[in-house]
Amino acid sequence: MSYMQQFPPPPFYPRFQLEYRRTDQLEYEAIMNRNEAVFYEQYGAHMKAQEEQRA
Repeated sequence: MSYMQQFPPPPFYPRFQLEYRRTDQLEYEAIMNRNEAVFYEQYGAHMKAQEEQRA
């Protein structure tokens, strides 16, 4: 049994290592952007609640 029969290539097989890194980078950026948006949303709500408490 050959190596290729035992270990077929993955379905997404980029020609260059760079393509793996680029998809990872895009996923990472999307996750971080979402985290940042959620943070500011929650922080804004928190500050608003504090303002209302003071008033």
